[in-house]
Amino acid sequence: MYTFLPAAIDAVRRHSGSDTVSIVGYCMGGIFGLLYTAGHHPKVNPTGSSAHVANLVTIGAPISFEKMGIISSAARFGQGFVDKLMDRLGNVPSLGAELGFKMMSGSKVLTKWVDLANNLYDEEYVRGFDAVNTWVNDMLPYPREAFKQMVKDVVGQN
Repeated sequence: MYTFLPAAIDAVRRHSGSDTVSIVGYCMGGIFGLLYTAGHHPKVNPTGSSAHVANLVTIGAPISFEKMGIISSAARFGQGFVDKLMDRLGNVPSLGAELGFKMMSGSKVLTKWVDLANNLYDEEYVRGFDAVNTWVNDMLPYPREAFKQMVKDVVGQN
């Protein structure tokens, strides 16, 4: 995570011939965009290159993990166990990623079905519901090392 995004941004700048890029990130992509821009800001890192980021747009990306309740508490508590668990488990199975997102949605896991029933007349709502429901129930396994770093550095240390 620390070297991939800077290298990708440099490659985009070279290929486009532009000195600046716009970063648009959804969910974890937004977190990566925030981390890159903050970590490469000249006030934080004098050799940084966030001057090359013209625009940063995040969608569904948490800014403060301290406000995520049980998720941040669990991450702080589990920091001592995450390496051993993940080394034994390997990648986070898709079911684990799906359950994580469902836990973050709180009571919406149950109330979403009532909301759907109340909005069955609205074709756009039903299409949106189907898209999100399919996405959250059809995730790919999460890479082990990325998960370890996300839990310890990003969520655990905010």
